[in-house]
Amino acid sequence: MITFSSKGDAWNFMWEKVKEFELCPKLSGLQLAKGLCFSHQTGACKGACQGIESVKKYNKRAQKSIDSFFEGGESVAIIGQGRKAEEKSLVLVENGSYLGFGFFHKDEAVLNLETAKNFIKPGKENRVVQNLVNSYLLNPKGAEVIALS
Repeated sequence: MITFSSKGDAWNFMWEKVKEFELCPKLSGLQLAKGLCFSHQTGACKGACQGIESVKKYNKRAQKSIDSFFEGGESVAIIGQGRKAEEKSLVLVENGSYLGFGFFHKDEAVLNLETAKNFIKPGKENRVVQNLVNSYLLNPKGAEVIALS
C-alpha cells in the first residue's frame, strides 16, 4: 500500500510516474486542457490524448506504471545514537514497511536483515511512524542509513 503525508506528495509521486513512463498528464488527470496536452507540445507526451498514439501501446506503458506502484521498497536500517554512549539505536524497514525499533551495543554490527531483526522490538506502522521514517530517509540528521539484504 502506498500512502502519502500530503496531497502535494501524492501529486509529485504521480508526476514522477508520468515522466518515468512517458504518460500523458492530461489522461492521468494532472493537466486540464482542451486539445493536446502541454507535454505533447514539448515532446514528453506521445499524443495518446489526441489519438496519435494507439490506445494499446499507451495502456501497456500505463500498466507498467501501475505495476511499479506495488514493487517492494528497500530494506534499510536507520542507525543513530542510543540512550547511552555505548549503544546505538536502530529503526528497521523491510521492503518499504516499518518493522520496529531497538537498541544494540556499539561494538556489534548490523550486517543483514536477519541480524538486525534480533535487535528490534516489532512495531506497527502508522502515519506518524511513516512520516518519521521518511523524514530520516530523506534527511538522516546524523543517523546512518544502511541498505540491507
